[in-house]
Amino acid sequence: MDVSIRASRSKLVSSLYKRARSVQDALMAVSELASNVTDLNQFYPQAHQVVAELMSVPNFYIVFQDKPQKKVKLAYFFDEFGEDEGEFLLVSSLFEYGLTGWVLRNGVPLLCNPENKRQMLESGQITQIGKASHSWLGVPLIRQGQTIGVLVIQSYSESITFSPRDTNVMQFVADHIVHAIERVQQKRVLELEIEKRTHELTRANNELTAEIHQRERYEQIQNALIEISELSCTGQSIEGFYHAVHHLLSRLVYAENFYIALIAKNGQDLTFPYFVDTYKISIEPRPLGRGLTEYVLRTAETQLFDLERILILNARDQISIPESEISRMRDQGFSAWLGAPLTIDNEVRGVIVVQSYQPKISYFKQDIDLLRYASNHIALALNRLLSQQALTRSNEELERIVTARTEALYNVNQDLFQQIEERKKIEAKLYHEALHDALTGLPNRAYFNQALSDTIKHWQQDSTAHYFVLFIDLDRFKVINDTFGHNVGDEFLVKVSRRVAQNVRNEDMLARLGGDEFVILLHSANSLAEAELIGKSIVESLSQPFMIQGNELYAGSSIGLTGSDYGYTTTTAVLRDADAAMYEAKLRGRGRCVVFDADLHQALIDKLTLETELRRALNRNEIDFVYQPIFDLHSHDIMAIEVLARWDHPTRGYLVPDDFMELAEETGVIFDIDILALQAAFRLLKDHQFATTPYVAINISGRSAHNNSQRKAIMALINQSGVDKRKLVLEFSESSLTTYELSSQMLQAFHGLGVKLALDDIGAESGSLKLLFSAPIDYVKIDRTIVGQMDHSERIRDFIEVLCQIGRKAGFFTIAEGIRTAAQKAQLTHFGCQYGQGEIFQLPVPLPDIKIKS
Repeated sequence: MDVSIRASRSKLVSSLYKRARSVQDALMAVSELASNVTDLNQFYPQAHQVVAELMSVPNFYIVFQDKPQKKVKLAYFFDEFGEDEGEFLLVSSLFEYGLTGWVLRNGVPLLCNPENKRQMLESGQITQIGKASHSWLGVPLIRQGQTIGVLVIQSYSESITFSPRDTNVMQFVADHIVHAIERVQQKRVLELEIEKRTHELTRANNELTAEIHQRERYEQIQNALIEISELSCTGQSIEGFYHAVHHLLSRLVYAENFYIALIAKNGQDLTFPYFVDTYKISIEPRPLGRGLTEYVLRTAETQLFDLERILILNARDQISIPESEISRMRDQGFSAWLGAPLTIDNEVRGVIVVQSYQPKISYFKQDIDLLRYASNHIALALNRLLSQQALTRSNEELERIVTARTEALYNVNQDLFQQIEERKKIEAKLYHEALHDALTGLPNRAYFNQALSDTIKHWQQDSTAHYFVLFIDLDRFKVINDTFGHNVGDEFLVKVSRRVAQNVRNEDMLARLGGDEFVILLHSANSLAEAELIGKSIVESLSQPFMIQGNELYAGSSIGLTGSDYGYTTTTAVLRDADAAMYEAKLRGRGRCVVFDADLHQALIDKLTLETELRRALNRNEIDFVYQPIFDLHSHDIMAIEVLARWDHPTRGYLVPDDFMELAEETGVIFDIDILALQAAFRLLKDHQFATTPYVAINISGRSAHNNSQRKAIMALINQSGVDKRKLVLEFSESSLTTYELSSQMLQAFHGLGVKLALDDIGAESGSLKLLFSAPIDYVKIDRTIVGQMDHSERIRDFIEVLCQIGRKAGFFTIAEGIRTAAQKAQLTHFGCQYGQGEIFQLPVPLPDIKIKS
């Protein structure tokens, strides 16, 4: 007997040792996973394999609890019967009513075998969710004393039943899995931080390299332009000047083929004083025509041509290039032609041109900008050289006259010198007038653009050299100008310019673009916020009255603001965005300063266009309504008629709510549509033809219902309608009830009015079911997308059946939307769904087409 007992004990000890060894191996495996795996998506399947080998059961899932969001997240799921994880996610929204929810709430392990599961179901502690298992074991995942989730294993076989000892083992494993998850997450965070730092260092290095290249290029350009400017001081001939210009340009841009064209003194001919070309030695003067050179002269802008653009402009009759010339260009391998105007004293006098006959060599935007800028320097240098040569010739002639004549001609010489000085003064005056506004004396558009261009280039070299641009538009100048005349208008603009100037410093530039538009280039502000304060100060200053010729005038202003924070490279982009921000200021009510937003311009135009169409639709009575019955699934009698909005758009046709309700919500027009829907419902309730219809249902926007004043207006309209309020059903989309507390209060307010309430589109989006038990809901409508999937998904059928069961317990009726087939109708009836609507019964139709029976 003793031998038998000792043998049994030895066998038990051996079994316990093997079990302990298995547990130890499992824990070691979990620990190794935490060391080797950096992605939780890899960790969970391998942890599942460890648990499956330890417990000899494959069915396993892990959920985590997000307390702030009051949601349960399914992190990993495996089932031996192959249920789809996506379908299981749908049922996961009901976890709080099942075994998993019990463990989450209580924070202790739960071993659930058939007997105690039956007791928990009967006592109402849990609700059966999904496929029933034979043995179920869930242990809490605890971190720092808080239950953060649940680890679950389950068996569908009666041969595998979990024991309290399994509970202890699984709790021990769960603790190690929690620690392992923390380690994996920490490793992942560390890896991400390393990747981020590496990326930042690489980016910084690339930016530094690019900046070095840019500075070297800028220095090369600046040196070449300085040399061009100095050419007029070398005393060389005009031919030597042209050759030197060609040589200097060759250092900056491909200029193997280069020529200079000048308008002759008669203004009718085009001369070519310098010409270097691969295929031509020289070119003779010719009358002005409609070639590429003349196109630059006419537009006074730098132009880039390839063969395609030449053909397009030829076809549009903007240039005239003979077909023989185009054929010759093709034969020569013509690639690109780039020409810039030579502007002297604000008049285009000629053109400089570079061109390429090599397909691999073309010109780009930086070449256009370079040649445009270089042409200004060349024009100035050429003008100085020509002036110097003219002056030299004049002096030589004067010297000859002085030498040849007597001292009596001395006075003539004096007069001549006086004329020269006067000419210099006139030239200086003309130069000033070319860069300044004649009325206000402020810098003009050209001067401002040049200063802004220089500022942008400086900022590109030194990103700390911030700048900001304020675009000012006077709100009522046209009224003042039209009412009091141009003299008052001009004086008003002068006084405005002086008042604005009081708000800027010496290092800033105030300019007048034209009309009632002013711009300020700010260097004195250190940030966009500081520049905005200056803009607001100007708005306040210009809001004060002006006394002009005995009239007290008010104008006000709208200001758009942008700056270097947006990384501009052109003056056009800066002024465009500042102008867009200024117009946004006008749209917001004028008399304000608005900071530019990158999406402001296009987004605003698109939104306003759509909003205008919808508002016009309301004014033109384009919003119509159709009606769809809701039937009793058992008697097939009409339970209710739902009122549905449609937009009879003049160009887009008949639009359903999905096409315009989101826009209506964003713009606030939805309230007007809600009122129209209510009025349609009142007419239906007063129609004797439908007097036997139990209810009329309409959709009310959550936005309107949550707005206190709009909600009161809706309630007042219902009270004053004279209809039986008990027959009116107000439907609210589940997605619109975003805040539980506010939504609950709103629903209580409508319930107190005596109307029925319905929760629409259940299941379309993930939402809390808390309102089903706490708010006075009379009907719950199952979304058509859920009904449409029930033929192919057991999980969805389980969801619908559980929802119907909850309805019976919580006291609300269920309505299925979008029923298409008899099989769906039969299944829904079997689940306990009371009502339904869809194409199997009747689609939305005009009121006269409603059928009384399904």
